[in-house]
Amino acid sequence: MTLLRETVKIIGLTSTILICTLLFCKPSFAALSLDQLKSFMRETVIPSWEKAATKVDKEMASEKKDSWKNIWRTLDAESKINFGTPALTKASRPSNGDEILANSLWLRRKILSEAADGRYSYAYALDLTLIKPNGGNYDDVTAAFLIHARLALAIDGARCKDRSSPESIVLGYETQNSIRPLIDKLNKMSPRGRALASLQAIAIEEMRGERPPMEWLCGNGMSSINEAFRKGRQPQKVEQGKYKKEPLLNQGNNYSIDISGIRPSLVSDEEWKILRREILDKYLSKAYEAL
Repeated sequence: MTLLRETVKIIGLTSTILICTLLFCKPSFAALSLDQLKSFMRETVIPSWEKAATKVDKEMASEKKDSWKNIWRTLDAESKINFGTPALTKASRPSNGDEILANSLWLRRKILSEAADGRYSYAYALDLTLIKPNGGNYDDVTAAFLIHARLALAIDGARCKDRSSPESIVLGYETQNSIRPLIDKLNKMSPRGRALASLQAIAIEEMRGERPPMEWLCGNGMSSINEAFRKGRQPQKVEQGKYKKEPLLNQGNNYSIDISGIRPSLVSDEEWKILRREILDKYLSKAYEAL
């Protein structure tokens, strides 16, 4: 199988995204109402991602390469350790072309079929930049998954009474040397281009539905840190270079404080469901205004 065919197999949905973009380019688009846009999302864009989720499951089930299967087994095992951090670190740092493609397909399945949290979308967007298709790029797809990373973490982070914790996760990823160029490119896109990417991100999130509470996402904010101080714990400087391979802990001087045993406060499910819908509607309205 050629690299081009493997690349198409990994991305899978590029043509769908381009088709949706062309639909939005119709001259009559200026007259499209917000309600009509919502209908288009329900009837066309969200179903296309449902098909993509089915496609990635079939692709992985039918894969014959033992090297890829071994990579997936390792990533699956490490995704169950330390909130998935080891798997995310490995998946976003492939050492060769085979790993790039295998890791990308694994991340795609985690996002589309297993409703993985937003960190996986950051890792997937990063891996997409390492795939070099013939005669093009995946900038639009990368932008969609970068926005999805933000959207998913905003939605899951809305469960936290202390919002500084999920915000620190986003900041931790987007200030990394590997991610910053992707964010810069996203910021330089036209407002309409970002809006189209946002619609894809919204469709992914609507297609996947609600994720269960993730306490780890809520436990690293100022509330937990202040509680640790109240318990008499003191911050300790992290040895320089100790976390070189960790996606969130490799810049400047780092300090840690023991927050073990401190459970974060979460909002009720009822309140969170309202917040979730508000966030999705806000993203959609903002995209609509820029189209």
